[in-house]
Amino acid sequence: MKKQYLKYQISVLIGTYLLYTTYTLVRNSFNASTAYLDLNADQVGSILAAIAISYGISRPITGFLADKFSPRIFITLGLIASSIITFGFAWSQNITGLYIIIATLSGVFQSIGSPTSQKILAQWFPKNRRGTIIGIWSTSKDFGKVIIAATVLLCTTFFGATSQAAHSIFILVALIGILIAAISFIIIQNSPQDVKLPALNEHKQIKQNLWQNSKNHVLKNKAVWFLCLAGASSYCATVGMQSWIPMLLQNDKGFSKADATIAYGLFSAGAIPAVLILCFISDAVLKGKRVKLILSALILVFAMVIIYWLSDNPNIIRLSIMLCGALFMGVGGLGVALTVDAVPPFALGTAGGLIGFFEYILGTVLGTKLIGYLINQTNNWSIGFAVILSAIFLEFLCFLGLLGVEKTNYGIK
Repeated sequence: MKKQYLKYQISVLIGTYLLYTTYTLVRNSFNASTAYLDLNADQVGSILAAIAISYGISRPITGFLADKFSPRIFITLGLIASSIITFGFAWSQNITGLYIIIATLSGVFQSIGSPTSQKILAQWFPKNRRGTIIGIWSTSKDFGKVIIAATVLLCTTFFGATSQAAHSIFILVALIGILIAAISFIIIQNSPQDVKLPALNEHKQIKQNLWQNSKNHVLKNKAVWFLCLAGASSYCATVGMQSWIPMLLQNDKGFSKADATIAYGLFSAGAIPAVLILCFISDAVLKGKRVKLILSALILVFAMVIIYWLSDNPNIIRLSIMLCGALFMGVGGLGVALTVDAVPPFALGTAGGLIGFFEYILGTVLGTKLIGYLINQTNNWSIGFAVILSAIFLEFLCFLGLLGVEKTNYGIK
């Protein structure tokens, strides 16, 4: 039986990793193609906003539905639908309104990926291994960004920096999405019970309908609300720092455009090893007690942001940017693992959707629109750093509150 369990666990991890890598690939296909489309900055901003807003608003809804329907079917259909919609980008002929409609639909189907993946993984992996498993799965987002960069390079090599290259990117990404969806559907199973294996039984499920499960295990769950507020603060700080790196370095730190672009890339460079290392430590060393590790990482990232803000040394600035990215992403991976710890698998889709709503609608807006508005009004980059540091402090307070809940094992008996 152990060999059977291991075989399915490996196939489920591979399947969900492939799926979310491809979800990320499809979601970022428009961002990666904007340089080759005949659109101005305002038009691009409106289209990207349509994706982000529809994604954030849809997360609670699709997360709720993930708890009702077969996750395996739901997540693969979501990727197929998102991929088919991506074909539409290739034939929109630079009509902004049409792009916005397509982007909005894409955001809706994209919102299925994260909470449904987490739900499937929670069904298959016990708590003492979830940190490591979630850490591995979390790197799929960064891997997807690497693949979209390679896809752009491939298409521009064949077609040059033209609109034809952008169209080929959309078509190739859509075809990859449909193919990966089909492969993942074959190798993923919803739960051990689906293949006649015993359930993990870490959470006792009382027979309730979907609304009762959501109310009792999500809406009345203190840990979920701490994670919602922590997620909003985290996204405000992370997006608020990453989004403004190129402009800040050129306007305030004297970097050239090329050097600012390289520094921007450093933010993500340490993300994959940081997520894997921190999540592994939380399992192997801390035995699933992840909150103290998060609090330590937040203290370090707070210090790194201050160094980035005040330093004029280019090498110290680059190093602080890379360490900030690693710590921000590492905390994000641990946050996902905490969600899986705190919520039973049968309510995890709803919880992940609710947290995602706070992250994208509140956190991303504060990290981009608010910081941009304040800098424009004051012509002072220090106000942006004040927002980022305030967000980190609020995130620290949220996880400090969660520390007491973690000590009770999230009320799970």
